[in-house]
Amino acid sequence: MVARVARVEAVACGSAHEAAWLERNLLEAAMPPWNRGQGGARLAVSGLLRAYPLAYTRDRLTAAGRDLASGRGVGPRDRERLAAAVAARPLSGPSSPGATPSSPRRSDNGRRTFRDRRSRGAGE
Repeated sequence: MVARVARVEAVACGSAHEAAWLERNLLEAAMPPWNRGQGGARLAVSGLLRAYPLAYTRDRLTAAGRDLASGRGVGPRDRERLAAAVAARPLSGPSSPGATPSSPRRSDNGRRTFRDRRSRGAGE
């Protein structure tokens, strides 16, 4: 992948949010082969929120947020447990420290978490 880099351009941004937005727009425009996926980042974020609905464990939520938290079976009491679970997961693929392409246990645990959340959401 590094051998395919044509140039590096530094852009000063006013905030982390602006930098993330710029990065997202540049990646969507270029669609490099190492950053392609069906559904893109939105599906990844949606899947992460379903498996680890940490955003719905805040003390102050809107009515819609409380409804979503209730549907996912979480509340403020679950914040520490979910934060620890998210922190224990690698942020990226095999390049993460401790993660290897041949470590199926990590992906099996992730699949199990998604499957359990999906079943609970479906009332099974």
